[in-house]
Parts: sequence; C-alpha cells; structure tokens
Amino acid sequence: MKQEKLLSQNEINEFKQLGIEQKDERNIALGNTAKARAYELMICLFTIAIVLLAFFNVINLSAFFILLGVFVICQAYFIFRLWKYHKEM
Repeated sequence: MKQEKLLSQNEINEFKQLGIEQKDERNIALGNTAKARAYELMICLFTIAIVLLAFFNVINLSAFFILLGVFVICQAYFIFRLWKYHKEM
C-alpha cells in the first residue's frame, strides 16, 4: 500500500496497462508464434552444426553422440507434446 502512494497516477495507469498487455491473448499468441519460429530455426541450425562438425572431424566421437542424443531427446519431446496437444483437442 505504501508503494501505491509513492507512484503518481500516470505511473499507476502505465503499470495497469502493462499488466493488461502481458495477459492479452493476442500478445501471448504472438509470443508463442515467435518461439515456434525460433525453435524451427534452432533445429535446422543445430542439425547443420552437428553434421558439419562431424564431417570436418572437429569434434570427437563421444561429443558427436552426446550432441546427437540431446537432439534426439528434444525431437522426441517435441513429438510427444505435439501428440498430446492433438489428443486434447
């Protein structure tokens, strides 16, 4: 309560507007879309990086399989979540 008294009316309105914008479904959907696009790009770049590092013999065999394992786990989790969301809808 003391903090509200220290803020001006303009600051209080800005704070309320920020709270509304964070809960806005359109902003949430835009954020989720941006995350999905970033995930797609990351998967492509990660795949290319693993293949190039292995092809040019930059990494040893154990590091290659660790990175490959992480990639497969991420893809399996993605497929599992996609299947679960389709099942719910």
